[in-house]
Amino acid sequence: MITKAQYIEFLVSTPVNYTCTYLADHISGIRHDSISDFLATERITAESIWKHAQPHIDNTESSYLIEGTSRHVVIVNTHKIPYISGLHTIVAKSKTQELDNHYKRYCFQASYIKQQFAFYAVGTKVSGISKTSIAKIVLRFPPTLAEQTAIATVLSEIDAAIDALVAKLTKARQIKQGMMQDLLTGRVRLV
Repeated sequence: MITKAQYIEFLVSTPVNYTCTYLADHISGIRHDSISDFLATERITAESIWKHAQPHIDNTESSYLIEGTSRHVVIVNTHKIPYISGLHTIVAKSKTQELDNHYKRYCFQASYIKQQFAFYAVGTKVSGISKTSIAKIVLRFPPTLAEQTAIATVLSEIDAAIDALVAKLTKARQIKQGMMQDLLTGRVRLV
């Protein structure tokens, strides 16, 4: 049986044959039918692919991908490992060192940037944007790398605090669910 990790590793590392049809050719003991069954039951998310790809990517030279009309992910690819962008993804590389690598993770989330992407977007069901239109996007940013780094650091710290609060909320909801189960089934009595 194929595992989720094997399939994601295959998607991340295979430059040409990245469909399930070809995976059976690359892993011994795996049949095309088992791959189809796996894909019918498992949900492969961008986050799960990123989790497997992230260890292969370092923090020096950056590229950023802008997906759809306002989503993006910054990929720092020191080792120049080739990767594939999807059908509705445009790879944009920095030509200069004007933007701090950590600042890039946040600058495209600004509402004025998202509004520009929405303005230039085309399509009804799947919206997209051309490279020509991306070149028209006006990006305002602090002039010094030090200021960009400071902004990214503050935003990163806020993200960490939010993540900690979300984890705490998730745990509290799980505790509540367990208490409800015990109280509503009569396993625990309050009297």
